[in-house]
Amino acid sequence: MKTTFSLLALLATVSVLSTSCKKSAPTPKESYALTHEFSTVLGVTPAETERTEQPTSKLIGTAQVTDDALSLTIAVPEEEELVLRIDQDRLAKDYVGQYFLRGANDRSGAADVTYSYSFASGSARQTRVYDNQPGSPGATSGFVQITAYDPGSALISGIYHVQLAFVPQPKAPVTVTAPLWQITLEGKFNNAKLTR
Repeated sequence: MKTTFSLLALLATVSVLSTSCKKSAPTPKESYALTHEFSTVLGVTPAETERTEQPTSKLIGTAQVTDDALSLTIAVPEEEELVLRIDQDRLAKDYVGQYFLRGANDRSGAADVTYSYSFASGSARQTRVYDNQPGSPGATSGFVQITAYDPGSALISGIYHVQLAFVPQPKAPVTVTAPLWQITLEGKFNNAKLTR
């Protein structure tokens, strides 16, 4: 009886020690991808296209939840910034889903977009800002798709595709307003930490 009790006590001690020494799983690595393509709209001659895939090492991102929305920001500091904002009342309970962008004139989608692009102009920098708010020039289409949500660590992952058509040239002086260009933005976000 005494031997059985000692054996049980020893097993209990080993069990407690082994569970208290377990390391917690490492937090998955956060990463972002952003590719932009600036091209003239169909019919403009000569046709021009520029495509840039930003190095992941230059990209920073945030995912913030407020009472109004989930805002995902992907940026290259001082160069370009994409903000995708999904209305809180349109989000799925577990965040997973596809959320279409609103157009400037069709507000039936669940998400808004703001994109800014900065470029050197002589010794200064100029910034162009594009969005899909009512009254904005051009046509907006696309989506944000959240493909995974980990409630334990509050991480989201997914993809996005944004098209802003009939807008001014991103690299032209801000005084040039001819709507002859299309901007396509696409990429992904992996393990973006949701903050409040």
